[in-house]
Amino acid sequence: MEELKFNQAKQMVSAFIADLSKRNELNELGLSFPNQGEYQNSKLNIAFVGQYSSGKSSLIKGLTGIDDIPIGSGVTTGQVNKYDYKDLVVWDTPGILAGEREQHDKASFAAMDQADLLVYVITNELFDDVVGAAFRDLCFTKGREKEILLVVNKSQRDSGTVETKLNGIAEVLEPRIPEDFPIVFVDAESYFEAVDEEDEEDRAELMALSNFSGFIESIDKFSQERGLLGKVTTPLAAISTQLEELLGKLAAEDPTQEALVELLQQKMRILKSSQKQLQEQFDGKLAEMEQSILLIGDELAESVDDGLNEADFKQMQLRSADDVIAQVKQTQLKLEKIVDSALSTLESDLQELNTSPLAESLKAALSDHFQAADQLNANADIGIKTHNIGDKYKSSIKTQQTLKSAERGFAWLSNQALNEAAKKGRNPASGSNLHKAVLEIGHFFGKKFRPNQAVKTAEKIGSAAKFIGPVMAVIGVIVQINDDIQQEKRAADLIAARRDIRKNYREIFCELKIEFVKRMDELSTSLYATEILYVSGALQDLQSTSEANIEQRQQIEKAISELNNLRDRLVLD
Repeated sequence: MEELKFNQAKQMVSAFIADLSKRNELNELGLSFPNQGEYQNSKLNIAFVGQYSSGKSSLIKGLTGIDDIPIGSGVTTGQVNKYDYKDLVVWDTPGILAGEREQHDKASFAAMDQADLLVYVITNELFDDVVGAAFRDLCFTKGREKEILLVVNKSQRDSGTVETKLNGIAEVLEPRIPEDFPIVFVDAESYFEAVDEEDEEDRAELMALSNFSGFIESIDKFSQERGLLGKVTTPLAAISTQLEELLGKLAAEDPTQEALVELLQQKMRILKSSQKQLQEQFDGKLAEMEQSILLIGDELAESVDDGLNEADFKQMQLRSADDVIAQVKQTQLKLEKIVDSALSTLESDLQELNTSPLAESLKAALSDHFQAADQLNANADIGIKTHNIGDKYKSSIKTQQTLKSAERGFAWLSNQALNEAAKKGRNPASGSNLHKAVLEIGHFFGKKFRPNQAVKTAEKIGSAAKFIGPVMAVIGVIVQINDDIQQEKRAADLIAARRDIRKNYREIFCELKIEFVKRMDELSTSLYATEILYVSGALQDLQSTSEANIEQRQQIEKAISELNNLRDRLVLD
């Protein structure tokens, strides 16, 4: 029965691709068609994609047993790497928005189109706006919801229940619900700790916490149940991406508008690149602070033994609390430097864009358009590649939209086109939300920022000697213990006391992280989000009102609609 369904689906896809290949309008645009045989006769390709630093490489290393796969904190994968696992080819892809190079994102998105099945990996922190949007695009725009296994890694890093996490995921999945997707919770860190653990009981406990066997079982089941569907629909994903890209390229045909689109896209790349790099550096410093604070807690916990007295332990606890506060202040200073550097680089990059030949030519062209508002027949002198436009433009809805979009996405650009004084050196960020953010943010993590709750917690632990009572109850009385049961109980009590200390220091870091992340989110919103929204809106306006190549665009839109209908039929069958 499954083989029959596979053959029927293959015939439907083949017929659709054959029909598209006969449409001259699409062939003239350069639409290429994948070789279905290459997809359907090869091994099943399953790509691990999603959030950067989510542990994709670690999961693949544990799954395949290949020891030389690089893993660690931060960005470890810069290109698509492929590994054999049973009868599958497993792809390890760079994280989305990894902050290194835009090519990383391109490689990941290309892999999503080419792979038969997708394992979408997020962490216990679930979806952020960007990763959630990419997931929704895969599911509901590209129609691949039936070809995705959702993996939540690092599941042991907080105390949230599975049900709580599912509720957090539900918003991104709407109008679907979590039960519509195969979802597995796993903790790769616990798995590798179990592999290195010599004590059998501890190893078994860590293995259970990791749920790695459940993860492997989910991969095997997912590939068996969805593999045939993935092989059939993979060529459709490649065609869908081409059609969407062609549709975008046809959005603008007049050189002034093309130049504006190019400049807006450059600004968007500058903003997003700055945002990604700042976020990655921020995450790196938080990871360093986490490691330092947990190490402080570990050192205090390890001091708990039979030879410890109350006075010594109290002094160690006070020093530990001071060390935590010192780490917070040190991290604040590092983040302040990172933010200052990011702002400086961003302003410099925007200034460079503002004075580029393309921007200067476009300002001149827009100035002509504005000054001839009633008869827009100005001779522009700007082009994307040659910076030399000689055509005349008539007043039209499209020209008006170009001017409106220039104001919306590049206020400083159109202002300079109108204002001779501004042409003499006005900052490209002036008058914008970006400029206000630059003025208001200064020393963002400096003296004005103090994550009060977490620091108070650290101070309280030090001044109140929080652990002394429980610890002294375990080690404060020297007694002769001859009974094996009592010895085991004492050992267990020591372990529990150490664990309680470690747990409290983890809670301190979590409270600190909440405060730091909250402030970074405020910065990101003030500095990037609004500006990106304006640029994105301007680009969308240009595309939606474009009069260019209407017939070709209609043909592409028709093909996209037919492709989506076919994919829906395959999924339902």
